[in-house]
Amino acid sequence: MLWFSLGTFILGVTGYRLAYNALWNNQWPYRHTPRVLYLMIYAKAVVMGAAVFILAVWHLHLISKGETSVESQDNSHYRKMAKERNDRFVNVYDMGFTRNLQIFFNVGRGLKYNYYTLLLPLRIEPYSDGWHWAKSPGLLGHHMGIQKGEEFTDDEGE
Repeated sequence: MLWFSLGTFILGVTGYRLAYNALWNNQWPYRHTPRVLYLMIYAKAVVMGAAVFILAVWHLHLISKGETSVESQDNSHYRKMAKERNDRFVNVYDMGFTRNLQIFFNVGRGLKYNYYTLLLPLRIEPYSDGWHWAKSPGLLGHHMGIQKGEEFTDDEGE
């Protein structure tokens, strides 16, 4: 997502003068490329690049908190409920800002890959199998600050 955003940013910067000329100059020197086509491509690249960049930043924020999009909604509700009881909600999957990012990207201390692999076009295996995730030690595998029965969960027969 960030590579895509970088590419569209570069196109936006380097193609600005041409887009400006396509809009305001009477002469268009490129016979095989209609000016409206270039303007549409330019506008689409800039808008999509900005949108994807915002999504990437939002998801990096969620990853740094150890949450998915759905868990973010649930955890905000849990925080509100805990606050009403003068308690504090602690997400069991939140290992800390840096460690959450390391675990997600499977890089860093105690993990399979080095940091430089983030910049290379490599397929990097995920940290977990998709069913089992690292949990904060000391919380006994449960969120802190919510009581039994308050947690939103799918009954999986556990």
